[in-house]
Amino acid sequence: MNMNKDREVQATNVEKSVWGPASGWGVMIGVALAFYGLYSIVLLVKGLIWGEVSVRFDFLDSGVSSLDLGGTSASLSGITEVTVPTAALSPEAMTFLIIAKLVFALTLIGSAIVLVPVIKGISKGDPFTDRSLKTFSILSWVVSIGFVIFVIATVLGSNLASRDLGIADEVGASTSLAQLYLYLGISGGIELLRRSFVSGRRAQEELEGLV
Repeated sequence: MNMNKDREVQATNVEKSVWGPASGWGVMIGVALAFYGLYSIVLLVKGLIWGEVSVRFDFLDSGVSSLDLGGTSASLSGITEVTVPTAALSPEAMTFLIIAKLVFALTLIGSAIVLVPVIKGISKGDPFTDRSLKTFSILSWVVSIGFVIFVIATVLGSNLASRDLGIADEVGASTSLAQLYLYLGISGGIELLRRSFVSGRRAQEELEGLV
């Protein structure tokens, strides 16, 4: 009797874990990624319509410009996003900048689409499926490929933009260790989720074997 009660309690706990907050976070993550990707595309199109584009520059300590803050000047230093007229940039610079922004947005949207099987599995009460486990591997590839293309296009675009604006000697690379750490953190989080799903599937199989 006690063993049967324990099994019922375990089954109830599994069901609660599936239908509880887990089903909510999956939907929220997918929707957030998709909407932010679409929002990035809207900002890009809006900027192109107004004839301007944002560029990330890594200003050196010396700075090449200053800001007037209520009578106090402040020099630009470090990685800063600057909005410049598209007419001041060459076609190749604009091409790489647009590619970088599109790849960023499409990576977010692609990640949201890839997560659909996981979200469906959670909503159906059966999250630990082969398809869900494969989804995390695909998601890792999507994020990795998107990150590599984004970094290459961003570096090339910002370097060409700094050349066009005549500030090539005053700025450095537009990428930073923070972006690398962010990528490693996201990749590590995906791998952690994958291993969690693998452990969850093993626990589910063991529970089904006991019942």
